[in-house]
Amino acid sequence: MTIEDQLRERLWKVEALHFGATSAGEREAASAAADRLREKLDEAARSDPPVEMKFSLPDEWSVRLFVALCRRYGVHPFRYSRQRPGGVVNSSLGRDAAGIEPALRRRSAQTPLRRR
Repeated sequence: MTIEDQLRERLWKVEALHFGATSAGEREAASAAADRLREKLDEAARSDPPVEMKFSLPDEWSVRLFVALCRRYGVHPFRYSRQRPGGVVNSSLGRDAAGIEPALRRRSAQTPLRRR
């Protein structure tokens, strides 16, 4: 496991603490810790140049979910001009992110749909 993976894992745990906090003090402490971890991740990212990856997602829902998750974690997806609507290019994800589409599919299959 690389240093970036360890930092991401710690950030994930700290964010879980933040969202599960019962008091304002806990929330502020978790937020400050998350900010420090993000700074460390930014430093690690500067030393390792980003790798551009192309993701071809089959439907609009998958694209929107993927873009929302990327933006949630500070990754900036984009499309080249004249690129198909189902494709999203991301230059900030590491090589280990190639398996994200199957993971999204599994997660969406487990999530119950809301009925109105």
